Formats: sequence, structure tokens, C-alpha cells
Amino acid sequence: MKLNKLTSAGWQKRSWWLLGLIALAASATVAGIVFVGSSSNQKTSNRQAEVAERGANVMPFDLEKTTHIFQASSDGGVEIILANDPSDNQQIKLVQQHL
Repeated sequence: MKLNKLTSAGWQKRSWWLLGLIALAASATVAGIVFVGSSSNQKTSNRQAEVAERGANVMPFDLEKTTHIFQASSDGGVEIILANDPSDNQQIKLVQQHL
């Protein structure tokens, strides 16, 4: 059995080929992650739009002018609603009426 000896140029050629293959695999992986991430982001955006639409029908205050904070607790949870502008008395009054 005769073994082929690779010259330095041969090793360099194989190294570049291997490096290219690794780069291609990494690119495909990143593309897959970005695709899955964008699909997930789309679902989140759709869900947020649905919640905002339903909330506008139930809550008298402006969802764009308020911030909702949800804190889990052992017996359920607490929702905190804050006016984004502390001097926005109209939103504060609407939040207080809702609660």
C-alpha cells in the first residue's frame, strides 16, 4: 500500500477547503437561528397586537400612554399600571377608575 504524501501546498489547499466548509456550516446555522427567531418575533408581535386590540375594548386608559408590570406571587400575581407621564392626570384617573 502506497501512502500519498501531501506537500505544504496540498495541506494549505485542504485547510482552506475545510475552513470554507466550516464557514458555510456556521452561516447556515446562523441563518437558521435568525429565521426561527424572526418567526418567533412575528408570533410575539401578532400576539401583542391581539392583546392591545382586546385591551382597548376593556381598559379605558391608553395602552400607549401606560406601562403594565406583572409580578408573580405564590397565590397568583399583581399587576401594576403606571402612566408613562407622571403629570398625565387623565391617564392616572382612567387607571384608577378601571381598578
